[in-house]
Amino acid sequence: MKENRRSSAVSAWHRKGFVSLYFLLLFLLITLLIGILLFRQENRMRTASNLRKSSLYLSEEALVMNYLRCELSNERMESGSHWADGVEFEADETSDGWRITICAPFPEVLSVTCTSEGRVYDYEVIRDETPA
Repeated sequence: MKENRRSSAVSAWHRKGFVSLYFLLLFLLITLLIGILLFRQENRMRTASNLRKSSLYLSEEALVMNYLRCELSNERMESGSHWADGVEFEADETSDGWRITICAPFPEVLSVTCTSEGRVYDYEVIRDETPA
């Protein structure tokens, strides 16, 4: 009977495995924290990659649109292959404007709407892009 009292009188601090339980909880918390930090860093890297890609597409579009505006204002724009500052593209005239297929360096299609005076009114971008 004395043995039963002794075993029940021993506090949780003195039981075998209690320290191991604390270390296990600490290890799990540290692992969870590292996992959260890695997930946030992955999202930041994906965002930076997408911003870089978007910036490259926008600079390419700006070059093509400037070339198109210049050619339209001088009434020299023709269907066919064109080259503007390192960007190669095909231009085809449609009923409401131009359909421009950019071949290199980043392929995409621009559907440009023009006014009756030959000015660019609006354009739509069609890309086949996959997320980073």
